[in-house]
Amino acid sequence: MAWRQKRRFCISANAVAMKLTLGLGRETDGRWIAEVPEWNVLLYGDSGQEAVRRVLSGGREIVRDRIARGEQPIVARGKNAAGSRMSI
Repeated sequence: MAWRQKRRFCISANAVAMKLTLGLGRETDGRWIAEVPEWNVLLYGDSGQEAVRRVLSGGREIVRDRIARGEQPIVARGKNAAGSRMSI
């Protein structure tokens, strides 16, 4: 499967910004797949829009869960990360 799109975007919350990468592709069986590698989240959807919605929702849920358990939110990896943290 080849990625159709891979774009960088920024999410800000509580004056903290995190640069993320959103990958969107389509499997040979027609399902759409979206990923945010900084969150280690990859989810399917029936449409590209649904896959993106699901991967962003899943990533936010992971961050909320980590905060609820007293853990640090996920730290972005890579050269653009610079220690950014995501707060929700």
